[in-house]
Amino acid sequence: MKKIFLLIFILIALVACGTAKQDDEQIFSKDNKGIMDDFIFQLKSEKDTYTLNEPLQIYAQLEYVGESDEITIYHASSPFILELKELNTNFDFGYAMDTPLLSSTLKKREPLRIPYSFSGGYNEFSPDDYVQFVNKLMDGEFPIGRYVITGKTDFYIETDEAKQTYNMEQSIEFEVVEN
Repeated sequence: MKKIFLLIFILIALVACGTAKQDDEQIFSKDNKGIMDDFIFQLKSEKDTYTLNEPLQIYAQLEYVGESDEITIYHASSPFILELKELNTNFDFGYAMDTPLLSSTLKKREPLRIPYSFSGGYNEFSPDDYVQFVNKLMDGEFPIGRYVITGKTDFYIETDEAKQTYNMEQSIEFEVVEN
């Protein structure tokens, strides 16, 4: 009985030791895809690491794969919301967008692709280092760091029965390093 108890104790100790989080490990996801009904939403970076002042090759893509030849979706300025966060400074940049009601017609298997562009800002209460960071991003310069872009869809379609809303979310991570 003592051996069984000792064996169980050792197993519990080993399992507890093996579940430590490894924060130093760099895990980058540069391509994520979500599917909802007849739509595929993809958030993609062509690279997981960019050099300082290198243009980002990141885009959001929505593809219709339903039975009809085409479908009309309704959305604000864009069917995508692309939020940015810098992980080293923990700066979280929202996403500003005009909100008129627009429509786009998606043809079957012809993706709507929109490249990422920074769309954040600051106000009079923002700290100076945040303001400087935002100004660089507005100029198209991503400072050295690790970033996460969270992409979301926000659109709807109208059917005979009702309005169907589509909200999907994907995130990708990338890094900007010294040349």
